[in-house]
Amino acid sequence: MNRSNNTAFGGLFLLILAIGRLFLSHAREEKEEREKNMFSGFREEYSEARNKLHSWEDSVLQAQGHLFLYTNDTTAQALWILNRRSSDVRGVRLMTSEYYDDLRRENPLGRLVLIIKRDSVSYPINQNFVFNDQDSSKHLYFMVLDSKDKLPKDSALLAEFPEAKEKFAATWGMGITNTSKLKETSLVNYALKETIRTLGKSEGFYIYMVAGEEDNGAAGFNSAEFIKSVGALNRFLSKSGMDTSSFHVKII
Repeated sequence: MNRSNNTAFGGLFLLILAIGRLFLSHAREEKEEREKNMFSGFREEYSEARNKLHSWEDSVLQAQGHLFLYTNDTTAQALWILNRRSSDVRGVRLMTSEYYDDLRRENPLGRLVLIIKRDSVSYPINQNFVFNDQDSSKHLYFMVLDSKDKLPKDSALLAEFPEAKEKFAATWGMGITNTSKLKETSLVNYALKETIRTLGKSEGFYIYMVAGEEDNGAAGFNSAEFIKSVGALNRFLSKSGMDTSSFHVKII
């Protein structure tokens, strides 16, 4: 009798254990399926929001119109990009619900100009550092680059500013009050004069002058105005002893 009871109890215990395992397995499978569906939904939402964002970005950048670039660097291009926050966001939900909506609200962060070289190195133009900005209505942007690193390195300067060991590059803007009367003095400032004096005849020294048909919602330069700027810059460069034969205009 006891042996029979023990056998029955053992069989019941094994049955309960098997049912428990089946229940746990089913519960685990249900949880995994819920998580799979949840993340699948997130991925679809992320993909949809990303496609909308890219489409919206393209429309915003197309509204900027053409960029005009004047340079002695045959490898360079220029393009507009959106000055948006990093896409390294805290989770998919933030990207889909807040990030995209915030960006498309008139894009308050504005647009940036990038100078792109053949080796894929890019240099953002500093549009916040503008000379003669108070009374100006339009802007020209400049960048100078010592691509062969010809600028002498002063040990005292390097000790105080370690970043000076990098190839010299500087960028700024010039506010233009009257585009119909563009002169050398309209474009030339201390930064450009000193850079040309120091590096103007060095191998691998490049100058970039950029303007856009639209500048972050404000009126920019048309092609005729930009060509006047080119003439004014050329006169200054020639007087400074620079060969301008390799300079050219690109319309992007």
